Amino acid sequence: MPKFVQGQRRRAPYKGPDFFVVLGGVDGTKDRKRWVVWHEGGRYPDVIIEITSPSTKSKDTKDNLLLYSKVFRTREYYWYDEAAGELAGYRLVGDEYVPIVPNARGWLWSEVLGVWLGVSDAPFLGWRYRWLRYYDAEGRLVPTREEIAEAERQRAEVERQRAEVERQRAEQAEQRAEQERLMREQAERRFAELEAELKRLRGESANE
Repeated sequence: MPKFVQGQRRRAPYKGPDFFVVLGGVDGTKDRKRWVVWHEGGRYPDVIIEITSPSTKSKDTKDNLLLYSKVFRTREYYWYDEAAGELAGYRLVGDEYVPIVPNARGWLWSEVLGVWLGVSDAPFLGWRYRWLRYYDAEGRLVPTREEIAEAERQRAEVERQRAEVERQRAEQAEQRAEQERLMREQAERRFAELEAELKRLRGESANE
């Protein structure tokens, strides 16, 4: 790839970043199996993220800096090595990449995306791993669609349980009201019977 950048090779080999973002004027309804620059009006990625490994680290940390800055002109480039716990980012200034300075947490601010890139060890999709995640300007984790769906499911379940508790309370209140009505009717009948018995006894006494 450096030979292509330096003009020593006529054609570049296929290059597929692990993750990339192309902003503005992109037809999101188009069915794509891959991003082919010459089929997309010459649009190169605005942001690229590579998840590096021992076999690709040299390419990701060295060769790609030249390719993505000189050829792709990608505005921001990041690479992440989970095994080593390393995260690095670069922003295009002129024709060169300038390292992005991390904050106290080791996160990198993306001016293009408007988010922090940082490492989270919170479980994701059932897996506990040092995931590379987005955080908003206030440092809150940006949820994925799956996490939003799960949060909505949990919220709906809480609402269902709350509604069930309210239904049970209403049912119990109705039962108590029915019991009180029956007891009141029973007491009224007993009172009427006692009153009638008392009148009968008084009548018998008067006759004597």
